[in-house]
Formats: sequence, C-alpha cells, structure tokens
Amino acid sequence: MTALYIRGRPVRLGERVGRGGEGEVFVLADRPDQAVKLYSSPDDRRREKIEAMVAAGLSARSDLVAFPLAVVQGPGGAFAGFAMRLVRGHKPLFELYAPGARKVAFPDVDYRFLVRSAANVAVAVAKVHEAGAVVGDINHSGILVSDKATAALIDADSFQFGERHLCRVGVPEYTPPELQSRRLDGIVRTPEHDAFGLAVVIFQLLFMGRHPFVGRYRGSGDMPIERAIAEHRFAYSAKGRSDMSPPPGAARLQDFPDEIRAMFEAAFGGNASARPRAPQWADALRRLEGSLSRCSTNDIHYFPSAAGGCPWCRMERESGIVLFVAPLPKGATRSDPGAAGFDLAGVWKSIQAVRLPALDGLSPPVTQTALQPSSEVAAFAGAVRTRRRSGLAVLLVAAALLGWSGDLWLLCLPLAWWGYHLTWQGGSDLRRFTERHGRARSAYDAAIVDWRKRVGIEEVIARRRTLENAKTTYDGLPSEEKRRLAELTTKRRENQLRRHMESFPLRRAKIRGIGAGKLATLASYGIDTAAQVRRDRVLAIPGFGPVNSQELLAWRASVESRFVYNPSPTQQDRQDEDRVRREIANEASRLRGELSAGAADLRAAGAVVERRMAASDSMVDRAYHDLEQARIDLEALGAAAPMIAPSPSPLRRL
Repeated sequence: MTALYIRGRPVRLGERVGRGGEGEVFVLADRPDQAVKLYSSPDDRRREKIEAMVAAGLSARSDLVAFPLAVVQGPGGAFAGFAMRLVRGHKPLFELYAPGARKVAFPDVDYRFLVRSAANVAVAVAKVHEAGAVVGDINHSGILVSDKATAALIDADSFQFGERHLCRVGVPEYTPPELQSRRLDGIVRTPEHDAFGLAVVIFQLLFMGRHPFVGRYRGSGDMPIERAIAEHRFAYSAKGRSDMSPPPGAARLQDFPDEIRAMFEAAFGGNASARPRAPQWADALRRLEGSLSRCSTNDIHYFPSAAGGCPWCRMERESGIVLFVAPLPKGATRSDPGAAGFDLAGVWKSIQAVRLPALDGLSPPVTQTALQPSSEVAAFAGAVRTRRRSGLAVLLVAAALLGWSGDLWLLCLPLAWWGYHLTWQGGSDLRRFTERHGRARSAYDAAIVDWRKRVGIEEVIARRRTLENAKTTYDGLPSEEKRRLAELTTKRRENQLRRHMESFPLRRAKIRGIGAGKLATLASYGIDTAAQVRRDRVLAIPGFGPVNSQELLAWRASVESRFVYNPSPTQQDRQDEDRVRREIANEASRLRGELSAGAADLRAAGAVVERRMAASDSMVDRAYHDLEQARIDLEALGAAAPMIAPSPSPLRRL
C-alpha cells in the first residue's frame, strides 16, 4: 500500500472498518482510538474543506462528533484523506428505532433508552452548530448510538463549514420541504434545515421507526415520501390539513405531552423559522423521559403519561409486532415455592384468619328517633274520613229513594256510584305515599352503597380476592414454568428461524427497486427486517403492488433459504430458557412478598374500616330518617311497608 503521512510522520494502517462510495476507513495501527478515511478520488475541494476544519480545531469542540483531526497525505504531500476519532461500540440509528432490528442490536433496552438517545442526538447536533458548522445531510446512517444511549455523529467531512465549504448531499426523507427536488451542491445550509432532519430522526425514535410523512393518503394516486414532505403532509398532524392518516397500529401524536406535540407540529409545518432547534429538543426530551409512566400490564413498557394508557400494548395488539423484549437474566434460577423458607400453607392460614366485613346488609349505626305520622298524613286521613262519611250518606239516600219507589232506579244508580266512589276511591290518592316510600328506599340504598365506598369496605374485600388470585398463581408457577420451557422446545425451529430472519435488517440489504423512500415507508408500516416481510403485509402498504414487490419478496426467500436448523440447543435457546426461569423466579419472589404481607395488610385495613364503620354517617342518617318517616306514614294509613333490616356486626369472617 502507498506510504501515508500525518504531519510528516509515516503511519501504518490496521484493519479496514468501513467502505463506501467515497472511499475506505481504516484503524490506525499505532493509534487504535483513531481511524483514517482515504478518498477514492481526492480533489482540491475536499482538501480545502478538511484543511479548514483541521485549522479551526473542530475536533476539540466535541467528542460527540468525528471531526477531522489531521490531514492524511501520500507521497510528495498529495492529499489522501484525513484522520479522525474512531467511534467504537456504537451502532447505526436505524438498528435502534426499528423494532425488528432493535431486538437483535439492542435487545435489553426499553422506551426510556429511546427517549434518552433522542435527547443525546439533539445534543450532538447542537455541538455541531456551536462549532460553526451545519450537518446538512442528517440521516439514519450518519448517527450512531451506544449501549449507554450516547450518540455520535460520523461523516463529518460532508458537513457544511462556513459558506464556502458546503454540504453537497442529502437523503430525501430527511430533507426539508424547501429543498426537496433541488440541487444541493450549491445551497448554503442553515440550522433551520438541520432542524427538520433532526425532528424526523427524533420522531422515528419516539414513534418506533415510523416516518412522520408516511401514511395513508386520502386523495387519488400515490403519495411518495418526497412529495409528502414538499407539500407539508405531516401524517400525524392533529390540525387535519394533510389529507393523510398514520399507518395502522402506529402511536398517535395525542399520546405525547402538549410540549412534544407542539414541537412536532412546528417542525413539520410550513414555517421553517418556527422549527425547534436542537437545544430545545434536548431539554424537552429530558423532561419527557422524566415524566414517563410504567405500564401496569407489561412492566417493560414505559410510555408518555399524557397517553393515559400504554400505547405500546395497543401497538402490539394491533400490529402483532413485539416492540420490547425482557432483559436477559444473569444466570438461571429455578422457581421454588418453598424458597427462602416460605411456608405457603401457614401464610394462607394467617390470611384466612383475618376477619373481614361482609357487604350483604352492612350499614352504619343510625340515630334512632321516635317518629310520628307526618302532618300531611293527618290531613290526608281527615279528608278520607270526611269523604267516606259523605259517601255513606249518599249511599243511604240512594237506598231510601229506591225503597220508596222502584221507578226511581235510574236516579238511584248514579247516586249509588257516586257514593261508592266517595267512600272507597282513596286508594289512588294513597299511591303517592307508596311511591314516596319507594323513592326513599332507593335513596337509602344509594346512600349505603356510597357509604361502603367511602369507608373502604370494597377495597379491603378486593384486596382479599387479589391475595386469593396470588395464591392460585403461586401454586401454578411450577406447571407454568414446565409449560413455557416445553413450548420453547416445541418451537425451537420456529424461534431459530425467526432470529435468523431478524438478523437481516432491510437497511443493510441492496434490493433492486427498494430505495431510501420505500425503506422509510416499509419501516413506517412495521417492516424493517426479513422477519416482517410477508406478501400480505407488503401488498397492504400504499405504493406496493404485486410487480414492484417481487424483488423484496425474492430477497426474503433468499434469506430464509440460508437458514440451517440446529436441533441441539443453541446459546440463544439456552438464553431463552434462562429468561423463562428468571421470569418465573421473579414472579415467585414478588408473590411471596405479596402473600407474606397479606395478613398484616388485611388486619390494618380492616381496623381502619371498622373505626369508620363505628361512626354514624350524616348522609345515611338523613336517608334512613326519610325512609322511616315514609314507612310510618304508610302504616298510619293502613298500608304495609317492609322494615329496614338491622345492620349486622361490623366484622365477620368471610
């Protein structure tokens, strides 16, 4: 190989760590923390930019960016390339934001890691701007992320530095609307242009690889991603002006706090100057990470509290894609119902011995008052007596007339009917008192229900049921472990094939007819590795048909054809088994703690409830008084009403 020099001193190259269209990257043999990029076609324009960056000392401004450290020369001082800090232990951004690739590249991370990574990407971009440069070509392959969520920017030789040394390239799906379909080699970039690409990257991290301008177009024809960007068709916008809707199973903009929603709307709106800058994103994302909630259904899910419920559970149900996997346990521990001296029978006996309130017929003590029939009843009874006396008098007159002359029967008949009506029609008037009693009964029952909620009876009983479920689950853990381990054995070939397919991300493949735009579209519909490429799923995506999908499906078939099944347990198979055992052991430990504290918890809760139950309650007192008054009124009118059952002893064993 041609002799190479840095600052006049010869250098030796180590292993090659990268190759691209512009050249190759090698580790320096004597400086393993540095690398050199050698251009295939070095020219004066590249040389002048590298020399300017080195002279400005950009590499000292930030260790998050692989700025040029020194010029690399060949024989006779000819420009060959540049030296830079070697970024180790980092992986391309798309291997983090795409769920399929993430399971292979970052198997143990959760959503907090994605938010933190997004914040650190924003910090790295801010460092570029502080150094007086502009990234220009922000894209998924120029950003690397470590297993500690730190971000590093590479390909710094393509950055714009000043207004003379321009960034001449760009990836369409990260290019802002005002630069779409334009030649980029003569345009002076600004931080506003970077703000758009940065917002796309952050959106992809927060929305599981979805692109903000990919979705279902409600108009006629296809909507390529480049056109959607140029026309400001933000598919997730809540403003409803894009004629686009998100792909099925995607997170919603409403799942995020107002601050994040507003920033995305501003970043993808029509006003370039309103786009949030990198420092704003870094601060907002730190606040977002600090406000995340943990899912009560799947404890490896962390989600924005503004969502109300877990959007990742919803996405997994709707898309069938597992977004996060449980961290790999360190070592295997078999579940043991008797672990740590735990005596389930004794613990459960203690729980059963705790006396709990029974809901049936339970009510607070009430103030007993000697009640008399109401004045309304007395007035009603007097009116009834007067009416009955009048009715009897009319009946007597009718009888006397009929006895005096039978020919008067036509006159006597209506008189008799009128007398009968006056004497016995009080039943319809009595209905208002029976209805009043019914309303009082309903009000009393409602007051009792409300009282039970306020004193906490239902919560204590629900806690007892929870302990019963915990015991049932604990008893079944050994069988559950055996079932899950047997399922792993039964599905060993299926799991090995799935892992094989997941190890082939689409971003690393070269498939004819599948460019950057279609890759972004596929990722937005949850297809980012060979494992998700299925004919039915691909054909359901706008812009993909039987013809232009053939190459993609053929690539998937070629990847599958390379799979070799290993009937013996592989290291990954054993790790899967270890994960099952650890999950069972963790669940057993959790249940032991819950059950061990169960009796004490119930006794403490029962004591609180008993004190509350011993006190009278004004709302129940008032409802009881109204019901008793209604009962006494009915009895005074000669109508029967049911007595209120007395409250049982406050506590009794269930």
